[in-house]
Amino acid sequence: MSTSRRFCESIRSLFDPESVAVVGATENPEKPGYLLLRNLIDLGYRGKIYPVNRGRETVLGLKCYPRVNEIPGEVETAVIIVPAKEVPKIMEDCGDKKVRSVIICSSGFGEAGGDGAKLEKMILEIASRHGIRIVGPNTTGILNTYNGFTSSFVKLSKPVRGPVSIIAQTGMFASAMLEHILTTQPYGLSKVAGLGNKVDVEDSDILEYLEGDPDTRVVAIYAEGIRDGRRFIEVSRRVS
Repeated sequence: MSTSRRFCESIRSLFDPESVAVVGATENPEKPGYLLLRNLIDLGYRGKIYPVNRGRETVLGLKCYPRVNEIPGEVETAVIIVPAKEVPKIMEDCGDKKVRSVIICSSGFGEAGGDGAKLEKMILEIASRHGIRIVGPNTTGILNTYNGFTSSFVKLSKPVRGPVSIIAQTGMFASAMLEHILTTQPYGLSKVAGLGNKVDVEDSDILEYLEGDPDTRVVAIYAEGIRDGRRFIEVSRRVS
């Protein structure tokens, strides 16, 4: 497979995975792992959902697994929402399972400094070794209104589909913009990407993917910083 083809497939898996492991899924309605799983179910996500929690046999009626690498069949994407110190081991499990992409909602990484910054370098090294793409950490992540996939742990009502996609560094800002559009504007949404700490996947990667997305005609971007300004300008000019 060519490099460009691998790139397209890895980013596609973030928006349109055939299967997802939810690491940190729980029956406790006060926990983000519950809200995330509830959103996937309520939005009608069409793929296979695999809750991962060592302490439970089922979560919200779905069979639960103790580890990602003990799930039968393919796991295309994993959403991780557990304490930061547990994430490196889970990343290794994802590598063993040949997971294509990971969305890390957990906080406590580079934004926290100190040990958090060390953890961030560690997960990037693991991802690079296994060929895994990362969105995050420290984000609400992804929403695709056309297939019901989301990694958001903010309670979502079923969104109106439309041509507008959003890229934002801050997941909570993306969620606020999403809510504003859904409640006050006449147009609907296609994709939302909250990128968090941008340890790997960045604005230009998502913008390049959206260039070929038939469901997106308008892209709104909220960026607090651009890693590769030249590439961002080149992709933006091409997309517009």
